[in-house]
Amino acid sequence: MIQDFKYALRSLSRNPIFALGAIATLSLGIGVNSSIFSLANAALFRPMPGIAAPSELVWVSGLWRDRGRSTGMSYLEFLDYGNQSSEV
Repeated sequence: MIQDFKYALRSLSRNPIFALGAIATLSLGIGVNSSIFSLANAALFRPMPGIAAPSELVWVSGLWRDRGRSTGMSYLEFLDYGNQSSEV
C-alpha cells in the first residue's frame, strides 16, 4: 500500500495541473456537499427556533362561503376572530 501511495504522488508530481484540478474539484465537491447538508439539517431535521411545543401548532384559515375553499387570513383577521370568540 505504501508503494501505491508513492506511485500516486510521483504520478501527480509529473502533471501538477491535473493534480491541482483534481484537488480543486474534490475540495469544491466536499464544500458544497457539507453546505447543502448543513442547510438541510437546519431546515428539515431541527425544530424552528422560538417554538416551544411544535406539536401544539394549528392552522387557522378563513372559508369562502360561496366557493367552499379555505384561504389564509391576515393577522388582523386572526385578532378579530380571537376577540369575537373570547367574548362568547
